[in-house]
Amino acid sequence: MSRRVAVALSCLVLVAGLSACVAEPRPRLTAVPDASSSLSAVPEASTAATPTPDAAVVPGCVDGVLRIGASSQSFTVTADCPRLEVSGSAVEVSASDAEIAEVIIRGEGNTVIVADPQQITVEGQGNDVEAVTAGTVEVRGNRNQIFVDGTLSLLTVNGNTNGVQALQIGSVTDNGDGNVIGLR
Repeated sequence: MSRRVAVALSCLVLVAGLSACVAEPRPRLTAVPDASSSLSAVPEASTAATPTPDAAVVPGCVDGVLRIGASSQSFTVTADCPRLEVSGSAVEVSASDAEIAEVIIRGEGNTVIVADPQQITVEGQGNDVEAVTAGTVEVRGNRNQIFVDGTLSLLTVNGNTNGVQALQIGSVTDNGDGNVIGLR
């Protein structure tokens, strides 16, 4: 009889513990798998981000910020948001069709493609950023690559072995060693 009581008590404790795991309501965006998948979903928020099928839900643009934190996943941002923050490792984000004023990338091995941000900040190692034009770019880390198809107005590099290329580059501050800064 004591064994039945112990099993029943264990089940009761498990159910009580799991019932405390209730998510708080907040604006969310249902992930839409990329075109290679046969699954589809409808976005629930105004900012669309399309992750690969292995990601479940990505928050939308909340209080002017779209945050993507992941590992080894790809996302496509299709709606405007003033600020995009990408963190993690091996995250790929394509936001070339969205209007984004500020981009912040933290982590290692991330790839971000944007259109015309006013500011790009890269903190970490081995990140790649592509932009059509960029106002201010600040690199804080090592082995990052920045490619700008047009004009880059202001560049500050605090780190080593970074590469920056643009069609035109305005003011440059290089506080590191082995950085390669040049014209495309």
